Amino acid sequence: MIMKDQPIELPIEFLDRMAQTLKVLTHGHRLKSVEILQARGPQPVHALQAALGLPQPLVSTHLNQMKRAGLLASERRQQEIWYRLQDPSARTILDCIRRKHQIQAKGIPS
Repeated sequence: MIMKDQPIELPIEFLDRMAQTLKVLTHGHRLKSVEILQARGPQPVHALQAALGLPQPLVSTHLNQMKRAGLLASERRQQEIWYRLQDPSARTILDCIRRKHQIQAKGIPS
């Protein structure tokens, strides 16, 4: 029987997958892309490029890395490639970062 306060043991396969997710998200612009997609929903590459202020090839590289990791999905709409969040773990990680930011903004030591 598992008690509520007792943490569950996580399988190594799951931890390996989460480690890969964290590795992909260790770049500020990739995290910002997740934030934009979470707030605005699916976006074309050019909209993400404008929001990030980066050259299009660099944005595409970041998006492709996140897609290969399973965090994003893409679809072609006429001449454009649109990206959307696919893995909810990206949202969860971003929510943890937001909470940390809110705590720091309030001056609460962590």
